[in-house]
Amino acid sequence: MKTICFVVSAFPSVSETFVVNQIVAAKRNGLNIKVLTNKCLPISLSSQLKILEEHEILKDIISVNFDMPKNKMVRILKAFFYIICYFRFWIKLEKRYSFKQGISLLPYKLAYYCQFKFVDVFHIQFATVGNDVAEMKYAGLLNAKVVTTLHGYDVHFENQTQLSRLKERYKLLFDVSDFITANTAFLAEKAEQLFVKPYKLLLIPMGVDNTFFKLSVPKSINRASTIKLLSVGRLIPLKGHEFGVLVVKKLVDNGYNICYDIVGEGKEYLELKSLIDTLGLNDVIRLHGKQNQEFIKKCLDECHVFLMTSITDFTGRAEAQGLVLAEAQAMGMPVVAFNSGGVKYSIKSNETGILVSEKNIDAMVSSIKELIETPEKYGKMSIAAIKHVSNELSMVKMGARFLALYES
Repeated sequence: MKTICFVVSAFPSVSETFVVNQIVAAKRNGLNIKVLTNKCLPISLSSQLKILEEHEILKDIISVNFDMPKNKMVRILKAFFYIICYFRFWIKLEKRYSFKQGISLLPYKLAYYCQFKFVDVFHIQFATVGNDVAEMKYAGLLNAKVVTTLHGYDVHFENQTQLSRLKERYKLLFDVSDFITANTAFLAEKAEQLFVKPYKLLLIPMGVDNTFFKLSVPKSINRASTIKLLSVGRLIPLKGHEFGVLVVKKLVDNGYNICYDIVGEGKEYLELKSLIDTLGLNDVIRLHGKQNQEFIKKCLDECHVFLMTSITDFTGRAEAQGLVLAEAQAMGMPVVAFNSGGVKYSIKSNETGILVSEKNIDAMVSSIKELIETPEKYGKMSIAAIKHVSNELSMVKMGARFLALYES
């Protein structure tokens, strides 16, 4: 039975549910799992506590600790001892470090990573955390396969200077990686600009657990009833929640009975709350803050239409995939979304949802009205959405594709 070590910056993270989904998929495929993280966060911060406990993932978490003695003399002596022990690996890496770090930090890294020789595959989640494993494989200390999964912000750049820095930063990781995966063609194009070798680059979307995100009763919509809209995402400029608020204002002004739920927390909370107050929508829009997966599932089950308001933000960053789109569709929710970044690869336009041009509030309003006024079309989209996720975005099928990489 192979051992897969998932490498992440911090764990568990409230917003990176896709990492837990991949870990669960690997466990279900009978693999041994370890989670190596630079920062072990309080379990209370996770939105998937029940899943972590059910699959006994908590016992598999390892927090990076080079265990450097506080006493300076002991630290120096131990470092030289490690240099002697791991000299053939140290000599290949010391030029990558300053003289000081080469005789202080590097020896402790070598000693630390030696314990992971039993690992068959390192699965790097976000290129930003792959450098140490890449160095250990390059030096020959580790012989495991390396799979690097890109998610979006790790390959984002605003200008040529930043692009050049990323190329330099990730060169070794991309060289030693056996496979590099991107969740959409949008993200793959970014990766290609970083000189990822085409034969290593594979498209594997983030999968959703459609045994958990499963509709309780078939969805329908009625113009005479309260129309429930939902958005889920951090309250940051990228998510564009203010556009959802403006859309709802127009719908209310057009006589529709609307309830709009927004789930997520972030630095834009006060600005968003102020906008809601100014527009007199306090009785219409509810800000729920950070919530767990059970709460989100309940919202998805009860609401009619999912609003994906993500935009290209002021830095040029856009949504790479948007896993919540798969979760919404798995629950039979038609999606109305801005055509931003990789969103168009997550829904089937005019089949499981409607795409409108970015920041086009009037087009989003018209699309929602179309779904409300044509319940037959709404019903067909709801059924198609569930089928789409089952066929193309399920955790089981995406997990099988990663399993094939681990086993190849």
